[in-house]
Amino acid sequence: MITTFILFNFAVILSEATTVQYNWTIHYAKYDPDGIYHIVIAIDDDDGIFNFLGPTIRACKNNIIQVIVHNNLPNESTSIHWHGIHQLNTPWMDGVSHITQYPIMPMQSFDYTFVASSVGTHWFHSHIGAQYADGLFGVPIVEDSEDSYEGLPEFLFTMTEW
Repeated sequence: MITTFILFNFAVILSEATTVQYNWTIHYAKYDPDGIYHIVIAIDDDDGIFNFLGPTIRACKNNIIQVIVHNNLPNESTSIHWHGIHQLNTPWMDGVSHITQYPIMPMQSFDYTFVASSVGTHWFHSHIGAQYADGLFGVPIVEDSEDSYEGLPEFLFTMTEW
């Protein structure tokens, strides 16, 4: 009875929530973040815009976040781990390869779909090898619809080292 109630409530949340969709292609790119060209791992978003350090995800609390990841790395598998975003009822979306999901193999895709339940500025990154050091990371921001800071200027600062 309790399980049915919980599943029904989760289904109601999913049916009433707004879905925020992203379509990413992960690939190698030549980039010069420090003035010297390096081969980095980049994410192209829906518009085909090259993003080194990943595109920023924006959602409101209880929105559904859907990120379809296409792995175009020719010889590396990958995955995306969502730090700070609780995977309530969706542990297989946590992005930890060989623990919560199989890695996304080269030239394959994976559909991450989960509820944005944790308000705040978080961090996503690859959970395979040191891909995050090559640029495969970014920021998901989950906003509260009753934000007392609405209208104030905002600045996002992301830092990494080579």
